[in-house]
Amino acid sequence: MFDIQVIGDAELEAKIMASIPILDKLASVAMQSSLDVVAKEASKYPPESEANFPPEPYYIRGVGTQSSQESNREESEQLGQNWNVSVSRVGKDITGRIFNAVSYAPWVHGDTKQATFHAPRGWRTMSKITEDSKIRVFGIFSGAVRAFTSFFR
Repeated sequence: MFDIQVIGDAELEAKIMASIPILDKLASVAMQSSLDVVAKEASKYPPESEANFPPEPYYIRGVGTQSSQESNREESEQLGQNWNVSVSRVGKDITGRIFNAVSYAPWVHGDTKQATFHAPRGWRTMSKITEDSKIRVFGIFSGAVRAFTSFFR
């Protein structure tokens, strides 16, 4: 027969309970930082292509479609400058969202709606952008886990 005695269980329980707000803060900060990384990556434009130079019609970034020497549609909504992120909490869940309200964003970066001429010109879908950001995002969350576990040392 064995007798097992646990010493310090009350202290451990107190430390675990005290760590919950720390974990919550670390997770929220990691989510925000990760979204910022993805938004910065999404805001990168590929090099200009033949679509950005004469002859008409051609697209002038930040302005719009140049349809003649005297006429530009001025329809640019500044795609690269309109990436937004939000972090929300519902119960115990922390959710991050990245979005762009520019009307034509789905046809430039959409996974299912991207216009066929955008990919050959270097425009990435959101799946590709998130894939390209994965290592940095993983590093952010790994750092948060390291910070949390250091609380117990």
